[in-house]
Amino acid sequence: MDEAKWNSHLNIGIEEIDNAHRRLFFTICKLIRLNADKSYSRKELQEEIKIFKNYTIKYFSSEELYMKYTNYNRYVNHKRLHDRLWDKIMPVFEKEMQDSEYSVESIQHFLGTCMGWLIGHILIESRAITGHIPVNGQYEKEDERTNTLEQSIIQLIQESFLINAHTVSRDYKVKDFDKGVYYHLKYLANDGQIRNFWLSFEECFLFYIFKEFSGRIVYEMDEVLIYVVRQLLQHLIKRIGVYFKSEGIFRLTSEDILTVNELADIFEKEQPPYRLLFDTEYGQFAFCIK
Repeated sequence: MDEAKWNSHLNIGIEEIDNAHRRLFFTICKLIRLNADKSYSRKELQEEIKIFKNYTIKYFSSEELYMKYTNYNRYVNHKRLHDRLWDKIMPVFEKEMQDSEYSVESIQHFLGTCMGWLIGHILIESRAITGHIPVNGQYEKEDERTNTLEQSIIQLIQESFLINAHTVSRDYKVKDFDKGVYYHLKYLANDGQIRNFWLSFEECFLFYIFKEFSGRIVYEMDEVLIYVVRQLLQHLIKRIGVYFKSEGIFRLTSEDILTVNELADIFEKEQPPYRLLFDTEYGQFAFCIK
């Protein structure tokens, strides 16, 4: 496995927080490497996981102290994300790992989710502390909803990944992809309505993003990458919701990885009104919503 490299794009410009992010990142990458090493015992890996957890607590405290010191107006929202990871997500992983006696699969689940959470948290939440990205909705005109969605997605991809994207079609069909990853997320919106999101990615697009932000070159989807993608997409969809104040996303209720045939069947039945297909120099992706 290639040695991990820190992408300077993940720096937010606050030295103390950037140092903490780098340490967490390299700790996760070390754990991924050790988990793939057959000579490394489960007990030794458990100790490394404890070290990671202890440092996560210190990082949360440091970032929260900075937000208090600067009177950051979204401190409560940001802290809630820290609390959710620590109080709700972490215990589930711990139980899964303990019940399986720290199986390779359970540790992949833990590490992939942690890496996806960390990268998404830095790109979306931590950068908002510095004002590098907007935190308030910008687009509200009902008659320009498709244009608005396109603009927000293109802007988000540029801000987060430094990738230029352009719209290929407003009528994305599943057959537009040959080899891809298909993802369905269901949210309960602030207005009480259910919002369904379907995202499709060419594998090469995901491989590029993963390489850029983990330093690890991959040529096929593995379990760690799947979990990274799932967490990262949840952060990105929350970010998209910021652009639509009247339809702010409230709570994730379910998520599924789909086959291409399952997605095709869903589209035939649901007929989502927004089916946007985008292209980049690294591959295509689609964003669909109903």
